[in-house]
Amino acid sequence: MPLTSPVDHVPSQGTHAYGQTYALGLVAEDGTRPDIGWRPLSRPPEDFPAYGAPVYAPAAGTVVRVHDRQRDHRSRNSWPWLFGAVVENTLREMRGPSGLVGNHVVIDLGGAHVLLGHLRRGSVTVAPGDTVVVGQRVAACGNSGACTEPQVRMQLMDLAHPLFAAGLPMVWGRGWRAGAPENEGLPETWRSVEVVGPDHVSAGQDGVPEEYPELR
Repeated sequence: MPLTSPVDHVPSQGTHAYGQTYALGLVAEDGTRPDIGWRPLSRPPEDFPAYGAPVYAPAAGTVVRVHDRQRDHRSRNSWPWLFGAVVENTLREMRGPSGLVGNHVVIDLGGAHVLLGHLRRGSVTVAPGDTVVVGQRVAACGNSGACTEPQVRMQLMDLAHPLFAAGLPMVWGRGWRAGAPENEGLPETWRSVEVVGPDHVSAGQDGVPEEYPELR
């Protein structure tokens, strides 16, 4: 489920910097995910269903950038922590793009680059120069960088290094609709999406399931 999506707001992260214009922030929503509240102030990442889940290459390409050294911090999904997130994220940004996107992998798709961020420390299974295929495991979901809970950051960029990159729009699969036709291909914020297999993606909102073509 997207916590941030360009379907609802551009730039989706509140800034065009670091190739984030059209970024998606995806969490696992299986009914066990802790909701935002006043207590506890923070939780260990293991409390969230996304933590440690496999992360796969969304397209074929060549790995050009890997960062895998940042620790996974506790959650920031309580109201007191959320209020202070602006200050904390400003301090993280002083470390450069890696301070915001955390551990990450960048894959050159040929004409564009996809970044997968907020990965678990020590989980990356690829190295720069490796060729990956669609669906190949490249890491595990973590809670590194500027994120409130374990999630996967997915963004498309024109350059390999997010410090210099501009964000590019992307879509998920043919005919996939999320509201207006111009938003075809991406889920909306807070709209749960289930990937049930390699052939199609299904999404439900208000208890009404829909089926969409394969994820490409």
